[in-house]
Amino acid sequence: MIKAFQNWIAGVTGSEAGDHPLLPHVYWDQGGDAPSVWGNHEFNENFSIRSGYDKIEFLYCLPFLMHRPSVIRVGGGGKVTAAAAIQEAAREAQRFARARYERQTIDAILSWQRKVYETGQGLHAVAGPVPPPPLPGSPVTIDQYWSPDFAPQPAAVSFQAYFTWPDDGSRPPYQFRCYLPLGGSKVILTLNRGATGHESGEERHAIFARVTNIPAQRFASQITEAITRYWAARQLEKFSIAFRTAVEADTNRVVAELQGGRHAQLRNWLHEMKPEPQVLAALGASHWPNYTGQLASEALLVAQEKALRAEVEAKKVTERAAHRAAQEAEHARSIALKAEEDAKRALEYARLNAERAAQQAEEAARMKRLEGGIPLAIPEGENMIVMGTNVWDGSDFVVPLRHLQHTLVTGVNGSGKSVMLHSLLWQLESMPGVEKLFLVDLKGGVEFVDYIDCPKAEIISEYDDVVALIDRVMVVLDERQRIMRENRWKNWKLGRVFVVIDEYAELQGKIDTARSKEAKAIAERLSVNLEAIARRARALGVVLVCSLQKPTLDAMSSAVRANLNLRLCFRMANSMASSVLDGIETRVRPSDMQIGRFYYYDSSRGVVEHLQGQIKPGLELAEDF
Repeated sequence: MIKAFQNWIAGVTGSEAGDHPLLPHVYWDQGGDAPSVWGNHEFNENFSIRSGYDKIEFLYCLPFLMHRPSVIRVGGGGKVTAAAAIQEAAREAQRFARARYERQTIDAILSWQRKVYETGQGLHAVAGPVPPPPLPGSPVTIDQYWSPDFAPQPAAVSFQAYFTWPDDGSRPPYQFRCYLPLGGSKVILTLNRGATGHESGEERHAIFARVTNIPAQRFASQITEAITRYWAARQLEKFSIAFRTAVEADTNRVVAELQGGRHAQLRNWLHEMKPEPQVLAALGASHWPNYTGQLASEALLVAQEKALRAEVEAKKVTERAAHRAAQEAEHARSIALKAEEDAKRALEYARLNAERAAQQAEEAARMKRLEGGIPLAIPEGENMIVMGTNVWDGSDFVVPLRHLQHTLVTGVNGSGKSVMLHSLLWQLESMPGVEKLFLVDLKGGVEFVDYIDCPKAEIISEYDDVVALIDRVMVVLDERQRIMRENRWKNWKLGRVFVVIDEYAELQGKIDTARSKEAKAIAERLSVNLEAIARRARALGVVLVCSLQKPTLDAMSSAVRANLNLRLCFRMANSMASSVLDGIETRVRPSDMQIGRFYYYDSSRGVVEHLQGQIKPGLELAEDF
């Protein structure tokens, strides 16, 4: 649903791609109606717009048998989420692609049109009835299509021609293409090049009224010849089948006569059976036998050789009997081998059934885990984080530490947010890829007492200390940015720092209620720094994790929330959850979710998972959890 909405914003449907025939469709996301980026296109090339962190990469392609090209986003643009911003980027890509690739696109269209004509010259049979050859002087039937996007585009045509109109210089000329699908009897007339996209319906009708008779006047004989050649090729196929059948029956008769000790010979089939002269003439053969007659002669030679072999074979009855006995012995051995193979297959079937039963038992055990609290599992591999258990198949959902980005944990009181935070922190404190954990709790610091002895953790419970901490983090960001410039890194490659703020609304309340001039200055600096961390810090190896009950504007500024791309949505009102999940439809409404279950939504990667949280060792739980 989100992909369809974003595609609609980008203007990718036939009507919204623009009226100009070479203005490409734009697909903001891959999949769906978008052409495959790995497809065998007649022409394709990558390009990009914008630069730096705003760079967006696209693939420009013209699929086979298509007139209108497509532009597909293949990289970048993750920060472009607003409808207007997506539409602006899509229009920019459209304009760039049309200006750059118009000549190559026209050449590619003519290229595949040549290919379908060359394919049609083979006169291979296609599905459907075979049209009879037109009567002399019969009119040519023509179907008209102004836009080639809506005209039939067969993979093979038996006739194809181009013409321009007008040729008197009264206006820029249009190029028209008329072609006959292989096996068809109606000519397709469509505009191939020259449309501006601004012609009205009346203008189109007037132009077609002037040009429709041109194909019938110029190409009538070639069109009639193409229809007749296809009909003749199919008639010759029928004749060849009848010829082979007759020769085969005569061969069997001769063999039977020779085996009975009587003289026999084949009939002269080259003189007894001949194709219709009209068929030969349509295929360019003036007499019989021609190349088809040569094939028939070869068939007769094969039949004669078969008769001679039968005559020799009749003299070797004894040898045949011995051979038959050997065959029966071989048959008996084959039966024994088949019995052995059947036994092996039965054993293999039993093994597969046992494996299937074991898999079903394992799946049942995974699903049973969901019936109560799930102890935290230790993932395989270094720097891997268990986010929870999938509620639909009971499997553990694991993500790499490098994919963990600024996170919003939200839900009503008692829904399982704190259990999730502790599960995350318990894993982070033992990971070699984590350098420091700053744990902020303005409710007295009691939420994070389990981490007092953790050498990586620093607990902050006073407002003034939070201000000082955020100032320190800003210094860390500047220092890391300097190191990255010196080493020419695009992303931080060393240990990560996590700033975890429980009940962010408490901190926002302190900022909003500052009264004195000095307090307001401090609050404003703190607010600006928090927004800068949310905006800059992830690429510098600093991750912000914020927990709150209601994701409203008075609980968290929109500038901070807009950059928290990983959302963990626990039970809450559906209207609030919709804003957190960007309106994504879910199988279970957030207001109906059980305690401890949540939606994992990575908005930058488009990943949505319905999970049940896991419980770290030694965590003291509420009675109703």
